[in-house]
Amino acid sequence: MISVLLFRTDRVGDFLLSLSLIKIIKINYPNSNITVVASNKNYKYISSFNEVDDVIILNNSLLSKISLIFKLRKKKFDAIIVHDGKKRSRFVSYPLRYKKRVLCFTNLIDTQLEIIKKACNELNMPFHDSCLDFLDNRIHPSPNLPFTNYVQLHLDEKWVYDKYIKKYTNIEPTYEQLIHFINKIISKNYKEYSTFHFPLTYQILYTWKNFLGKDLDTNLILSNLLIKALNNYNRNNKTFSYKDFVKNKEINVGKYKKAEISRELKIPRETVRRKLEDLQELKLITMVDGTIKVNKKSFEINDLQSILNKYTKCLNIILDNLVNQNITKKKKITEEHLLDNFTQTWVNLLSMMIELSIIWRTFLKSMENWFIFGTCGLNQMYNLKDSKNFKDLHPDETENFFLNVTEVETRRGLNPTTISDLTGIPRQTVIRNLKILTKNKILEKESKNNLFYVPKNTTQHKSILESLKNVQRSISNNTFKTLQLI
Repeated sequence: MISVLLFRTDRVGDFLLSLSLIKIIKINYPNSNITVVASNKNYKYISSFNEVDDVIILNNSLLSKISLIFKLRKKKFDAIIVHDGKKRSRFVSYPLRYKKRVLCFTNLIDTQLEIIKKACNELNMPFHDSCLDFLDNRIHPSPNLPFTNYVQLHLDEKWVYDKYIKKYTNIEPTYEQLIHFINKIISKNYKEYSTFHFPLTYQILYTWKNFLGKDLDTNLILSNLLIKALNNYNRNNKTFSYKDFVKNKEINVGKYKKAEISRELKIPRETVRRKLEDLQELKLITMVDGTIKVNKKSFEINDLQSILNKYTKCLNIILDNLVNQNITKKKKITEEHLLDNFTQTWVNLLSMMIELSIIWRTFLKSMENWFIFGTCGLNQMYNLKDSKNFKDLHPDETENFFLNVTEVETRRGLNPTTISDLTGIPRQTVIRNLKILTKNKILEKESKNNLFYVPKNTTQHKSILESLKNVQRSISNNTFKTLQLI
């Protein structure tokens, strides 16, 4: 059995870098005894790993350092690894008894992985890629992570050397800055992202219109009630799988006034009242003395698998870009991840849909106008056939997307009958809404064939772009929450 002393007297995130090295030691020497010299900040966390046999705290006082030297000198170590590179750690390690000592220094040339590989070479141990998966052997998994699959975003302040290393400026990003970061990723990859986001939105609207409440406003209200109920259900920050969730006969929304729903969704109070009565008549909800419960029938989501499939594609586009920015390791989000964490991921997806609904109905005056306008836009996007056919028409990616979608070659519009068939909205209602959309210069009509399309030179160009950018911000916010969760 060999004994190893490893210095890691900084913080939790820094210790994570040492876990790969510790795992390599255990693979090469299964019976090795590993002692870690820690700080007060990471002591408890280090103690939660099976590979670590003993943890000793090193305080920054001179007395503490001398006391530790006397304590450790009683034992001879086969190897000492000063992985934190700190002066205090080097000071304590000098007088100790050892066969081999390895000093690791952070620089601007070697990556942390290269530093670990050099340490392995010094210790005559082969490096194993499998050691990079180091979070699989904890004694006490965090109670705040009741799931096994997730993505970790590690935004290290040391990336900005001049600001942090020299001046020790706190540059930890705020929540708003992280949202802004995700938004930039979506903005820069809008054509690719939209090829999945638009069909996702379309499918949810189709489900809203043709299943359950069979009315866009009715299902918008039902979705809002579901969010409230699920937030109650996800008590103590826990989340539940779809399999467990559908076992419920009902979930409680609590007291929820019509005026609150009206204010949150920007729907007239009288409309809210009628739609709630419709939902109760359909047995989707029950209302007793102002308390609302969502019934099991509301949990049976049509085309759920297809919706989640499109949503994973949206998430993975963002995730791939995070990988390219070296912010996270390569990892694909699957439909199973969303189903396993359903009660929270569904909240995020519904929240995004509600926010998008408010943005577009504010601009287009009704949910049906949004569905019709979006159907015409989606058709033009499909007419491009492939995102590779996008031209560089404008430096702004969102505007570039709009200009490409409204190019002449995409203007094979849709007639009222086709729009009705695609959306489930009655033909006469479609015709009535098309008149409103053309009058307001949002859609144009090709008179010869009675086809409707989104024009490039619409007087609403600026407003459409502004709405698209508001949509991006909403997507960024809710996407980030889902990435955090998974």
